Amino acid sequence: MASLGKLFTSTIVGLLHDRDKLTFDDPIADYLDPALIDGLHVYRGTDYSRDIQIRHLLNQTSGLPDNFSPLLNDVIEDRTFEISPRQAVEWTKEHGKPHRSPGKRLTYTDTNYHLLGLIIENITSRPFYQVLRERIFEPLDMKHSWMLHHSDPIEEPSQPMAGDVGCSMARPILVVGSAVGGS
Repeated sequence: MASLGKLFTSTIVGLLHDRDKLTFDDPIADYLDPALIDGLHVYRGTDYSRDIQIRHLLNQTSGLPDNFSPLLNDVIEDRTFEISPRQAVEWTKEHGKPHRSPGKRLTYTDTNYHLLGLIIENITSRPFYQVLRERIFEPLDMKHSWMLHHSDPIEEPSQPMAGDVGCSMARPILVVGSAVGGS
């Protein structure tokens, strides 16, 4: 998940909080599949998986490991490599090691925001890219923004973009939500 995506993700979580759909103190286990939660955060022989709160994810204090660099290497080596948010969390669960118990200290990790995206999908019963469009892009009139590989802009930009014949400018994309890795 790109850093800009984290801002939108946290905004959506705040909107859900304002609508009493969650609290920041809620355990993430209340919103995620037990198979994904079980063994997610085992640190020094203690399983803290069910102690992680939404606030820990938002504040980057879950203690969970990051998956960005290893998964980026997979993308660099194989441009066709794709991984879902759930698969990224499962990969992290299998290959990463938590840094500390939840709530102790900040450690920047994409894993937290993959989990928040999955929580958003669970609460809204909608794919993250649809929630992003409905709660962020449409209300803010962001007609040329979309989630890479998952949606299209509300309105195609009038200016030439990357991939257009004779254009060397990068197309302004928004890679956000729980569906991609990156920081």
